[in-house]
Amino acid sequence: MTKILFMIPNLSHSGAEKVLVNLVNNMDRNKFDITVQTLFAGGVNEQFLKKDIKCKYCYKKHLKATAKFCSCFLRRRFIKST
Repeated sequence: MTKILFMIPNLSHSGAEKVLVNLVNNMDRNKFDITVQTLFAGGVNEQFLKKDIKCKYCYKKHLKATAKFCSCFLRRRFIKST
């Protein structure tokens, strides 16, 4: 079984979050051990994840300034590594 970790800032109501939820819900869980890691707990789309998909978070409380900083940091890190 292959382990897969998906990292996203949060599972809010935006399009990328909904696409991620649809993707992980439709992956074969007999082949993949799926974990969704977010920076902040909660979010509208978290309720749509199937029960057997692990969902973890780094911070329980969502701080607006911290979210913007982390989001920019993740994008910058990704751009530098490619």
